[in-house]
Amino acid sequence: ATMFFVGRHVQKNKKLFRRALSMSNILVSNHTYSHANGKYAKFYSNTKKVLNDIDKAQRLIGGAKYLRLAGRNVWRLPEVNRNDNSIKKRRRAVEIPKYDALQSRGYFIYGWDTEWRFNHKTGNPIHGAQEMVNKMELIHNKNRGEMSGKVILLAHDYMFRTKSGAAKLREFIRELKYNGWSFETLDEYSNATPGVFASNKLIEKKSKVIKKPRIRRNAMDAFRVRADSGTTLETKLNDAIIKYASTDVSKLIDMGANPDTIDTKGRIALNTAVKANSLSIVRTLLLKGAKIINYDASGVTPIATAQKHNHKRIKMYLEIELSRQGQKVALAK
Repeated sequence: ATMFFVGRHVQKNKKLFRRALSMSNILVSNHTYSHANGKYAKFYSNTKKVLNDIDKAQRLIGGAKYLRLAGRNVWRLPEVNRNDNSIKKRRRAVEIPKYDALQSRGYFIYGWDTEWRFNHKTGNPIHGAQEMVNKMELIHNKNRGEMSGKVILLAHDYMFRTKSGAAKLREFIRELKYNGWSFETLDEYSNATPGVFASNKLIEKKSKVIKKPRIRRNAMDAFRVRADSGTTLETKLNDAIIKYASTDVSKLIDMGANPDTIDTKGRIALNTAVKANSLSIVRTLLLKGAKIINYDASGVTPIATAQKHNHKRIKMYLEIELSRQGQKVALAK
């Protein structure tokens, strides 16, 4: 996923921002500094104001100049140039020079092909997971996206804060994967790459080791698997990976689950994470000591699993880690 951060939110919650930066499956990008304070027409009437606001956010966020405008579905890429047709022509004429000025400044402006809308009072997603999957399939099959074979979905983090919202997101991801979809960050969308803006100290701390938070004793006791449950910790571990419950994955390993042990269903944790196409959980397992050269009950290794499911990024990551360990990649295929 690509997470577009509002600059002033970065200043208020630096810890969350740095956490996003540390995640290998997340691309952090610019969503303006002020979000136009909700007054879009006024904001886009002044070229200098627009440029200063977005440059200010870019200095905080750093990295390549990937941008999503506040309140506007606008595209300015080498391959795509489109204005927001939902606003009136007269208004568009006022705003277009601002979009062009941003493009001249080196920004790649991204819009979206479809949006997962939510109730602004409750924060709950309006559409169900299957409904959104059907929308994605329709856009793809009818070739209605801005770029053939690719569909950009706009969704807001606010929608997935509740258990029911998070469950819808998991269902959506599972259904798309089942239908053969893959997920990429926006740096994989265009053949071109925008320039990089000089960053401030927030970005310089990206490589800082983030200490794992302490788990309170009572929280661990509540999570502990009962001895008479008949379910091994390893089985619980693999089930947590399938649900993308990364916090539970770490907890279970800390409780004694061995990521290299075959569970009651014949699975090893690293293979399960590869199948789930979760690079972040793969990284967690390796940090917790999982072996790259290992075999599940079917005699299949994690790298072979990545190759079978065409998860190229994970396969490359595992091969690089294997080479760092001084082992031959061929052994894992």
